[in-house]
Amino acid sequence: MIAVPDLINGCLEAAMGYAGWQNLKAIRRDKSVKGVHWYTTAVAGLWGFYNLFYYPHLGQYFSFFAGIGICAINSTWLYFAYKYGTFKKSKITPQPLMPVSGGKQWI
Repeated sequence: MIAVPDLINGCLEAAMGYAGWQNLKAIRRDKSVKGVHWYTTAVAGLWGFYNLFYYPHLGQYFSFFAGIGICAINSTWLYFAYKYGTFKKSKITPQPLMPVSGGKQWI
């Protein structure tokens, strides 16, 4: 029988997998990454792989199977981030935030 904490955690893992799937679709569509640092997904992916080791030791198999999806999605996202050149150094151009006195000068 599935324990309630395993079911709740598994549902949250599955929801995270769905959110990751949306990010994966966006990176494939845009062929670039904007506003997200690859390191965030790398750490989440590493944590996910650790969970694949950890959940069976706790007997949390629903969480384990949901975690497989997260690991696959994070790994694929990192592959595409590498493929589209996200790991290269990029120059960030500061953008103005709001006009100052009359709208001619920007901060």
